[in-house]
Amino acid sequence: MSGRPLDGNVSRAAAFFDLDKTIIDADAGVLFGSHLLRLAKAEVESTERKERRRRELRYRMFFAEVVAKAAYTRILYALRIMKRSHVVRTAYTFFKGMRREHLEAALDGFFDDGLRRRVYPVVHDVLERHRKAGHHTVLVTTGMRPIAERFAAMLGIDEVVACELEEEDGILTGRVRGPLYGEDKARAAERLAAERGWDLAASFAYTDHYSDLHLLEKVGHPRAVHPNKRLAKLAEKRGWPVLDFSDPDHAFAPS
Repeated sequence: MSGRPLDGNVSRAAAFFDLDKTIIDADAGVLFGSHLLRLAKAEVESTERKERRRRELRYRMFFAEVVAKAAYTRILYALRIMKRSHVVRTAYTFFKGMRREHLEAALDGFFDDGLRRRVYPVVHDVLERHRKAGHHTVLVTTGMRPIAERFAAMLGIDEVVACELEEEDGILTGRVRGPLYGEDKARAAERLAAERGWDLAASFAYTDHYSDLHLLEKVGHPRAVHPNKRLAKLAEKRGWPVLDFSDPDHAFAPS
């Protein structure tokens, strides 16, 4: 189960981890968005009858817009007409107009109930092996920082690279800054390596998606974790280890 000792210069190597469908079994942002919709519906249903009809109409219009946007971007991305970075930007417009404090409060409750259990148990062992080897651990994701930071704190990950939610006077604008695509993740890894003195050739990267190809190519030890079809084909072609964090017997690169 534990595999062979990790390679890499002890003080100069890093291990970069994707979040969604890599160290957790779902897309955290989608789960949280669904939770917010349920909260909004419950709030509408608890409203006094006089106001309920108007709020129900607003909720239905907003829900229809969310569903339509999701379907539209999913189709265009599948057809390779829309870039993944645009899909990510579109997803974040869901939060436009929400108070930052309300988002944080909703996330506090939902993280323990709906997200914490999504971590593959073996991830704790994978991270511990890197820590014992003296590697710096980094969570790098196109997900929002408030979610990523909670997972990092839970797992003892050293650094977080994630999307920053822009706000004006405490109100979310629906715009973000941060890694929107694999190239952005690769640049972030290069920047951190330069700042911290890490050797990327001695470092590791774990991800499930082909869009993270640039990050995988930057490190000396790329790892495809339950990869999508394109990444699985590439991993086979290049001889990269393919791991399965849902199965402890296949969660580590073979000796």
